[in-house]
Amino acid sequence: MTVTIQPYDDKNIAIQFTGSFTLTALNAVRNVPGRSYKPDKKLWTIPDSQSSVKALLENLYQTNEFTTEEKENSTAGFTQGKIGQGITSSQELQKLKEILLTRHYRPRTIENYLF
Repeated sequence: MTVTIQPYDDKNIAIQFTGSFTLTALNAVRNVPGRSYKPDKKLWTIPDSQSSVKALLENLYQTNEFTTEEKENSTAGFTQGKIGQGITSSQELQKLKEILLTRHYRPRTIENYLF
């Protein structure tokens, strides 16, 4: 299972499951306030706000079903697996950078945390 998180429009972020998904992962999205399902596009949207993104990422993390994976086109995705398996220090730094970006830290602050 892959979960893709990307911009949807000016006010929303899209969450899309690829492949089979678990009820636990689905509930992680359903528990985000303001979420909406778009059946014609087979995706969920959440408000583009810091609190919504934080809630989504915390809910997905708490399922213990995902690790982060950077895609070539800079779209963050999650792949099923155990968190902590085979993580190198560069992967940990990238994960920290993604977290700081989702929490809307300024680039200078991110740079100070990472280097």
